[in-house]
Amino acid sequence: MASRNRFLLSFGGTVIALFFCLLFLTASVHRAGVLKIQYTEYGPHGDHISLYIPGFVVQTALGFVPKSALDFDLDPGTEPWIYLAMESISELEKIPDAVFVEVESGNETVLIRKEGINLTIDVENSDEKVHLSIPMNSVKAVLNRINPPGAGI
Repeated sequence: MASRNRFLLSFGGTVIALFFCLLFLTASVHRAGVLKIQYTEYGPHGDHISLYIPGFVVQTALGFVPKSALDFDLDPGTEPWIYLAMESISELEKIPDAVFVEVESGNETVLIRKEGINLTIDVENSDEKVHLSIPMNSVKAVLNRINPPGAGI
């Protein structure tokens, strides 16, 4: 009977540990957002491609990219623009959801908006549709990796 109790206690502890790991992973994915790329080509032989990447995967993967791969020959005048982009993203995170650009021309539509923690871009015409949803903290992580604060260009 004692070995059965030990087994049940061990099994129960393992289940509880797995539950909390899953809970932590779910919270991490929710907090970091999900990068969504969807492409639809209309027509009888059209393609539909959907790619979903958790934001924390993007941010973690950036840590494995060698600095030499990110060593761009940026113009010295680029630094203020990267800083401006980072500050703009920080401010966008604070405002409520909004539509920034909405253009309809003939059979083409472009829509750029903020939805929650994501910057969303939709482009559609009679041949295809592209949907891109990017977590803003992933954009900031990429910008920080290209030009870390105080690094100068």
